[in-house]
Amino acid sequence: MTKAIPSPLVAIVVVTSMTLGFGIHVHTVADLGEMPRALPPFALPHVPLTFETLKIIFPYSVALAAVGLLESLLTVQIVEDLTDTPSNKSKECVGQGDCNTVSALFGGMGGCAMIGQSAHRYHVRRARAAFDLRRRRLPAGVALGARWNPVCRTGPLPLLVLMVSA
Repeated sequence: MTKAIPSPLVAIVVVTSMTLGFGIHVHTVADLGEMPRALPPFALPHVPLTFETLKIIFPYSVALAAVGLLESLLTVQIVEDLTDTPSNKSKECVGQGDCNTVSALFGGMGGCAMIGQSAHRYHVRRARAAFDLRRRRLPAGVALGARWNPVCRTGPLPLLVLMVSA
């Protein structure tokens, strides 16, 4: 549509309105079951600690660790380039390994940094900073008697929607 109103947002609003308007039943997260109300328990994996098990698990674990580390290091490099700030890549790798190990002990899955989400968060923060700057200027403009027209009043609304949904 436009830069102010992205077409995926319009599609979501239209499909949601049609679903609610026509009473169409769609599956939701609540249909999958109830969320647990307690933290997951600590548990060691029930895997036999033998050489045969290690021979099966080792190649997969090395491959997954390599992919996770490569994506995380690429993400760190992109964030460094966007923000012009250095970081310690060794700490990033050790921290990711530590967190994935602890997560596994509580039944979680390993993870890594994601390039798309990191770049998105960077741009959202820049947009929020610009919005905050405009918000701080508003009282001064009102105090000086600045007049607002309807276009100026609706200008920050898409940004507000973006900030609330992020």
